[in-house]
Amino acid sequence: MVRTLATLGGFTILGLLVWRVGPTEIYSQILGVGWWFLPVLTLSCLWKISNTCAWILAFRPSVELPSFFRMFCVNVSGDVLNNTLPTNMGGELSKPFLLRAYVPADDVVSALVAKKTMQVASGFIFAAFGVAVAILPLPSWLRLGLLGIMLLAGICIIAFFAFQRSAPLAKLSRLLDRIPLLSRLSVKLQAGFGRIDRNLGQFYSADRGRRYGCIALRFLSRGLGTLETID
Repeated sequence: MVRTLATLGGFTILGLLVWRVGPTEIYSQILGVGWWFLPVLTLSCLWKISNTCAWILAFRPSVELPSFFRMFCVNVSGDVLNNTLPTNMGGELSKPFLLRAYVPADDVVSALVAKKTMQVASGFIFAAFGVAVAILPLPSWLRLGLLGIMLLAGICIIAFFAFQRSAPLAKLSRLLDRIPLLSRLSVKLQAGFGRIDRNLGQFYSADRGRRYGCIALRFLSRGLGTLETID
């Protein structure tokens, strides 16, 4: 029933979009792109595949995941939902639900947090390359400002790494225990919070190869996305 309603809702939104923009306008835009549509679509698929591979690396090695095709479809579905909703968060919240029959929710959540963190780290590296290329012809005050921003961003990312390794959800659980109305909720969430903290701690301490691979794949995704925009 949920899948049927979601499918009908998706087609309804697509129909409203076509009606809002106008079929003639959509057709003219497709004609304007022409055969460039194929390389643009190829680049889009490649960076989605790279992003899915990065997400897979963020899981614990012992977790049995479904097929790559299903992981790819869930990842794309979440991104579509992110682009549809104004909060840009619904897609990430939907992924544990879409994978609930295959992977425990705490494993999905910890992998999503790790992947998002690696996404931020790869974005910082990507931006650092861009600043290094563009900084020379700029005025000195602007160069100093960009270097200051990059330094602050690097410090924030390192602090976020350290925060995730310090079992933050366990601290949140202890905080909830002190609130009478939320203490019962804390008991129900405590086991899941503990597993998420352990998964994140393992990812940042033991799974270095997977962590570096995740950053590299996210960096590749950003490069492919940039090429897609240029095309």
